[in-house]
Amino acid sequence: MNKFQVGKIGGYWAESPVSLDGIDPKNILKGNEIPDDIKNVGDDILDKVLICEVTGKPFKIIKAELEFYRRKNLPLPTKHPYQRILERWAMKELFRLWKDLCVKCGQEMYTSYAPELKLKVYCEKCYLQEVV
Repeated sequence: MNKFQVGKIGGYWAESPVSLDGIDPKNILKGNEIPDDIKNVGDDILDKVLICEVTGKPFKIIKAELEFYRRKNLPLPTKHPYQRILERWAMKELFRLWKDLCVKCGQEMYTSYAPELKLKVYCEKCYLQEVV
């Protein structure tokens, strides 16, 4: 839900204020200032505050994370960790069940395979008879 939807049902929307007060501007990097190649990233990145290119929220890279990116030859992220999680969840398909008939005995059952896939789907009893 977004802020508007939560307010519409009478809920409370809490947002942490983003503040860069007290942080030396030389230690703040925006997305376009982060090196694209991990080989161009020094250990001084651990002292920097990165700004998410989507939300504008600050985040930091920790030593173990930097070591992982170097080991896997991956570029540093330009998005806040929570934003990356949200984007991964958005790509995930929701689990759904469809009613279908067993192709062997005709028993009605639920399956996770969409009917438009035109797969042969067996009920548990018929499946076990086929594989055992």
